[in-house]
Amino acid sequence: MSVKLPWILFALSLLLNVFFLAGAFHDDVFETDRGQRSDAAIETIAGELGLSQEQRAALTAYRDNLVRDFNEKRAAEAGDRATRAEMLVQLGQDTYEPERVSALLKGRYDKRIAFWVAKAGDMHAFLQTLSPEQRGQFLKMAEEPTFFKTLFGLRRS
Repeated sequence: MSVKLPWILFALSLLLNVFFLAGAFHDDVFETDRGQRSDAAIETIAGELGLSQEQRAALTAYRDNLVRDFNEKRAAEAGDRATRAEMLVQLGQDTYEPERVSALLKGRYDKRIAFWVAKAGDMHAFLQTLSPEQRGQFLKMAEEPTFFKTLFGLRRS
């Protein structure tokens, strides 16, 4: 084995750790920036659609509720050690039981689906406060892939 190989591996490991720390630091430092971009997105939407003060307040309230509920959901999922522990038990069994693993995953994803169905219903209610022209324009803007993440300032999942 070459003498250079351990040094190359060490350098790569060090570089990987630096990038990991930078990513963690970036999320903590730029959390407020995410909120500022979200506020700016609401102002942009309000300006482009000509939203009234009531409509702007409704969009802001929807955003605030979604972000709060999303963060609560994420915290609850992170604390769901039972599903993770049961999944590890299933993986350690001599016989693989796909039905049991499927049931574990289904329970977790059913909660996510229910969450997003409820939030879509809330979005639908907000859209009903808009005129047909505003609604069409909003939905056209929403076709942009990053529209909702920017609007709500959400972190990647």
